[in-house]
Amino acid sequence: MTVPALRLNHALLAVAGLLALLAVWPLLPAREPPPLRSAPPPAPPVLASLPPAAQFAAVAARPLFSPSRRPPAGPAPTVTGGGIEQHYRLIGVVTVGHERRALLLEGTRRFEVAVGGRLDGFTVSRIDHARVVLASPAGQVVLPLRQTAK
Repeated sequence: MTVPALRLNHALLAVAGLLALLAVWPLLPAREPPPLRSAPPPAPPVLASLPPAAQFAAVAARPLFSPSRRPPAGPAPTVTGGGIEQHYRLIGVVTVGHERRALLLEGTRRFEVAVGGRLDGFTVSRIDHARVVLASPAGQVVLPLRQTAK
């Protein structure tokens, strides 16, 4: 045999082996991919404590949604008697992640309360984007978010 004939035989043998491998390939058992590792769920955001209400005195002096940027004329109304819905006023809701806090007004005192907080014998059961639901053994009371007087 000559050298060119040997090269041709080797090439034909390599091609035949490759074709045989391709013919057997579908019959080989399939390997399953390794299971995916799921990442741990992200930690919920931490709600930082709010600064004291006195730091927001400029906001109270110049209400953002009042056309004149001035509070309503006259002294702040004082409520005597009546239900809890006349005693407290919802002035805003702060939401961070899944945690919400309601900003309430009692006369001239501003404070915040979270779900589960207590308020004159009521428990804050839910805080929505425009209302707070207070629950007591006597029933439920809803404090709606009200627009400022124009």
